Amino acid sequence: MKINHLTTSGLIFALCCASFTVHAKDDRVRMQCRADSSDGALSMKARFRERVGKRARFKASFEAAPGIGYRPDDVLQVRIDDNTVGWVTLDVTANGDIGGEMKFDTNIDRDEPDTTQGFPANWPGVDAGTIVEVGAMGCSLQHR
Repeated sequence: MKINHLTTSGLIFALCCASFTVHAKDDRVRMQCRADSSDGALSMKARFRERVGKRARFKASFEAAPGIGYRPDDVLQVRIDDNTVGWVTLDVTANGDIGGEMKFDTNIDRDEPDTTQGFPANWPGVDAGTIVEVGAMGCSLQHR
């Protein structure tokens, strides 16, 4: 069952990020963002890395404090600028919170066990300012 939760903890749609520019090789793209609820009970992060022409990776994650309405096996929609690109299935994390992540990689033929999948056919691409949402939380990717 796919659901988006709104909790009684006053969930807000937060657009926030800390960004700064790092001078790196011209063939590397690094962007990320993070959003936190005002009470700190919810957070989401997104990260995109690319070595142009070689490899691209994307990760979106979500975490909630226990007892605020999220449960293991809840499924949250992941959107890039309003395009659904995947789903995050929640589970209990090592610290007792409820969380999950979704990862895409152009190089998924690695030997290590992982939950990474290839980029979906409907991947819209990202740039600075692209909005990433996991459930009802979102942030704006910025170069780092």
